[in-house]
Amino acid sequence: MTFKELQLIMEQRLGVVKLADIARELSVTPQVVSNWKSRNQVPYKYVKLMKQKTRKRGTDQDDFTNNRTSSISNANDFIINDKSDQEEETFIDLFFYYYNLVKNNLKAFLIFPLIFCMVSFVYLRYLAEPIFISRATIIPISSDAKNSALKFATQFGLNLGGMEELSTISHTLMFPDIIKSRRLGKELLFKKFSTSEFGESKELVRILNYEIKEPLPKSWSDGHKRRALNRLMRMINVRVKKTSPLITIEISSNESNLSKDIASTLVGTLNNLLDYFKLSQVKEQKIFIENRIKEVEKDLVESEENLKEFREKNRNILSSPALLLTQQRLMRELEVQEQIYYTIKSQYESVQIEEIGKKSMLQVLDSPEPGILIYPRMVRELVKFAIIGFVTILLIFVGIDWYKKNKLRLYF
Repeated sequence: MTFKELQLIMEQRLGVVKLADIARELSVTPQVVSNWKSRNQVPYKYVKLMKQKTRKRGTDQDDFTNNRTSSISNANDFIINDKSDQEEETFIDLFFYYYNLVKNNLKAFLIFPLIFCMVSFVYLRYLAEPIFISRATIIPISSDAKNSALKFATQFGLNLGGMEELSTISHTLMFPDIIKSRRLGKELLFKKFSTSEFGESKELVRILNYEIKEPLPKSWSDGHKRRALNRLMRMINVRVKKTSPLITIEISSNESNLSKDIASTLVGTLNNLLDYFKLSQVKEQKIFIENRIKEVEKDLVESEENLKEFREKNRNILSSPALLLTQQRLMRELEVQEQIYYTIKSQYESVQIEEIGKKSMLQVLDSPEPGILIYPRMVRELVKFAIIGFVTILLIFVGIDWYKKNKLRLYF
């Protein structure tokens, strides 16, 4: 709605002509009305307020819409079309509204955020528990044992080179689940750590059950272990990049050195657990190959005996094509058994070497260091609470202002 239309309606329906009277009727300052006049535009919410006031004066809505003047008719169309009216409430109107709101209540907008900052400073300085994070970066290393199928296939001329890369990628994706597994967590619970709060060489299960006071129980119950394990899992975070095999392990705690010690112990325990898995797999393969060697040796000896008996019974076979074919078949079967025997023997030697060897399944790229403080960061937290305080007091005054302008409508 244009300002001229507003003036005409206010004059005819409310008998208001002066700018100061219009400002008083709409509960705004004369400066705001002057701004409307200079832009020749009135925000929609004040059009609604003007409409409410005309209704309270006993003005019928039909008379309002059937006014003879074209300007009032256009104004009525503007009021009915809510969507079009809302689009005309510009950013400038909102800016002046909030500017005047802050200007008229400047002390409150300064004191309230200051109080928020003071309270937050006391909390962060004396009550908040600090959080330190220590990071370690590891690189998974493919094991020779899991590539035994690849080597075996290579003996027969099959090229499965992509299998090794796929195997490495799959193990990289499995590492986060292994690190966050309950089995690895239970291994860590009974490792000993030193803290400033609990002293030297205390089990992690005791440190994580910090609410339990002396004397300590002789044995930790399942509930204590479960609570400690859940807290430990929340302290561990694993990050894996899709484009890289690097794995970053993050440990958070309330002490810098404790975060470092837990991270170091976790990496060592993870390596031992992976070695155990690898050794178990190697032992299973070794048992299978040993059994297979016995079977192949038996078949090989049988093939040799068959060829030996055939040659002893048939001294002169050159004149008999059938005997020559039988001899070739026996020799071919013996060669196949020999080739299988040599291949399995080779695999057996490889498994024995890997069983004896100490090849690790991971490499530490960045060792854990004393944890860095991530909470509370005083300046950042104070700025955050100051913004929260300012937004809170702004919402309070906006609510009060809205209530003052709409309290009659709420009651009637």
